[in-house]
Amino acid sequence: MTYLKMVLFALMVALETVIDWIRTFIRRWIVDTCVDKIYSISVVVGSGECNAKCRHCGGRFLRPGALSGVQGTIKGLESAIILCKQYGGWAISLTSSGEPLMSPDAVTETLREIDRLKRMGYGMAFVNLFTNGFLLTDQRIREHYLPLWKSLGLTAVAISIHDVDYARNRECYNVADEVAIPTLAEMVGAVKDAGLVPRITLLLHRGYCDNPVDYQRNLDALRDLGVYMVTSWAMCKPNGEWNQYSPSRWNLFRIRFFLWANCPRVFNQIWGGGVYNYHGLSARLTTYVSEHKPTNNFIRQLVVFQDGTVAYSWFQEGNFCLKG
Repeated sequence: MTYLKMVLFALMVALETVIDWIRTFIRRWIVDTCVDKIYSISVVVGSGECNAKCRHCGGRFLRPGALSGVQGTIKGLESAIILCKQYGGWAISLTSSGEPLMSPDAVTETLREIDRLKRMGYGMAFVNLFTNGFLLTDQRIREHYLPLWKSLGLTAVAISIHDVDYARNRECYNVADEVAIPTLAEMVGAVKDAGLVPRITLLLHRGYCDNPVDYQRNLDALRDLGVYMVTSWAMCKPNGEWNQYSPSRWNLFRIRFFLWANCPRVFNQIWGGGVYNYHGLSARLTTYVSEHKPTNNFIRQLVVFQDGTVAYSWFQEGNFCLKG
């Protein structure tokens, strides 16, 4: 029965792929198509300094444009938020070319600008901060910055992990032996104590969480920690191409099949993947945000770079609507 279900799922995936190809081909020849939706904004903040030494680091190419650790990403932000709001967007994500918690004043100044725009009527429903979480239990971060950021509109902290297992996650982040980092339970506790929502970005990394057995093990452990929002995508190059850190395509298919066969689907995502209900946990399987396809009638994510450029893509030259 499982084999037949897998065959059925493979046929459904193939059909979806063919339909997407046909839709893309048609849109290439329709000259009056336009963008109907902009879903979210990603804002690059901070100095680019990092407390991890990931072999797979995707932020290095952004570091030449990093600001100081006290400068917020202000230039271009107002235009991006107003545009995204007018096109139905609902979320802002703060990220970095390094670790944003190492530049807390830059995060603060950026959130102040976001809060100012919210009071002008351009607020977004969700404001997320992406981090490796190592500094969440630092006294200054925990007692001062997290409550301050909540007062400025931050709604969730998304902690990126490669495995719930402490040793495996530490190994993947390539942290020096003498560096102490908190457990995931401690990180989640710090976020909850500040009245913020803990989210987890569970990265699908070859040799770590890269198959359905490990994926389910991680989901179960995260649910036991009181985390109910988990987003996953396959590790890859900044441009979305597969590399040595990516899971095998067969294992990624098996993870997708596990969700399809065992979890009610909450909704599909127009760019691929979907959100599933795993015993009350929201398990989101998506694709890496890399490039904008000109045949799409939506923009998945505007990117606000630190020089004020507002772009449709993280790396595609010329794909911008405001140049810093």
